[in-house]
Amino acid sequence: YWRNIRSPGWRWIYGAMAAFGLRDHEAFFCEWRDDGLFVLKGKTGQRLVFEALYPEWVDEFNLREIRLPNLQDVDRIYEEGELGDRVARQFRRYKIPFQPYDLRHAFGIRTVAFGYQPTTAAALMGHSPDIHLRRYHKHVSLKQNKEASQRLMNR
Repeated sequence: YWRNIRSPGWRWIYGAMAAFGLRDHEAFFCEWRDDGLFVLKGKTGQRLVFEALYPEWVDEFNLREIRLPNLQDVDRIYEEGELGDRVARQFRRYKIPFQPYDLRHAFGIRTVAFGYQPTTAAALMGHSPDIHLRRYHKHVSLKQNKEASQRLMNR
């Protein structure tokens, strides 16, 4: 679906949400630092998202070059709680058959499948380990749990 987005700004928003598990509004308030993508403002404040899942998506989606959609007064739109609606509208415009937050949820499930500790995964996503366990671990299949166990046993 990323390839079907014609606007470089909206393409960047989609890629950043997919690769870093950002909330839709957080993607508008990021900067690159030496150790990862830094969220400057959002629901739970600032945080460093030090790993993309999948790391190769950073290059594939050209995420090091932050290109935002041309929105007038994005801070005001955010403060009024309308930024998420704007993102959802663009997903519909580009006929993306899922909601923007589904990218974040897929990232959360990947943290489990990749074997991240809940505390680390929660830090990446900007919420508590308790929220992470309740929200994402229920989506992990028996097959994924067996694969994670096998990886640990093979260390």
